[in-house]
Amino acid sequence: MTWKFFETRDGDGKAQVLLDHRFDEAPPTDTLPNVAWFGVWCNEAPLGAYWSPTEAPVLDALEADLIRLAEQHGNGWAVYLRRYATPGLREYYFYFGEDADMRAVAVELVDKHLGYRIEFDARPDPTWSGYASWLQDAPIG
Repeated sequence: MTWKFFETRDGDGKAQVLLDHRFDEAPPTDTLPNVAWFGVWCNEAPLGAYWSPTEAPVLDALEADLIRLAEQHGNGWAVYLRRYATPGLREYYFYFGEDADMRAVAVELVDKHLGYRIEFDARPDPTWSGYASWLQDAPIG
């Protein structure tokens, strides 16, 4: 993976972004025509940061579980491309194909991390327009 880490503006606030830009020239639009979003809300107040330092190990473990579950239920048809963090919220984006069961990822993640507010949504994005807009915001080069 070719990850870029940067900060950007989010309305009146700030956002921290991790973006995998390996598909910047040739996204696999035919095989991965859908995008999934997972929102994970922090339990502790971030106190001016993106998340509380004392909560970071739990959030990192939750993130590792999310990636592992996406690999498991993606059946080779899911790719993690972006983490977008604002104070108190981490958002994760995956592009996936028809054989991936991203809803199962959400269900298992919620079951494993009962104390956290975790939301999931998915929609078609056959042209990868979301990814194209993320690339425009990234200082790649």
